[in-house]
Amino acid sequence: MFLNSLGVYLTPENLIWISGVIGFLLPHVAAIIIQSHWKESFKSGLVFLLCCVAAVITCWVKGTLNFSDWVASAGTIFVVARTSYAGLWRPTGIAPAIEAKTNAGTTGTP
Repeated sequence: MFLNSLGVYLTPENLIWISGVIGFLLPHVAAIIIQSHWKESFKSGLVFLLCCVAAVITCWVKGTLNFSDWVASAGTIFVVARTSYAGLWRPTGIAPAIEAKTNAGTTGTP
């Protein structure tokens, strides 16, 4: 067990659990950032980058930023984010509604 800077004991099991929660909520963050007029390939790359950044932050908060924890966290976040988006947030219209409300415009692609 590791005691992080917030005084919370985190174990590898907690890392995966926390990563799963972050992955479940990450599509909302992505929907705020992503613009509907962007290319699908750019959107996918951005979501992958968000997962990697979220994994770095999660491991840093855990107190041991190392490659094996980062890979476990990034993999969990990516799989849960993709699954929750495809299985819940997109079919219910929640993520598309957030994206539509935060859409800056319809011109230009990154």
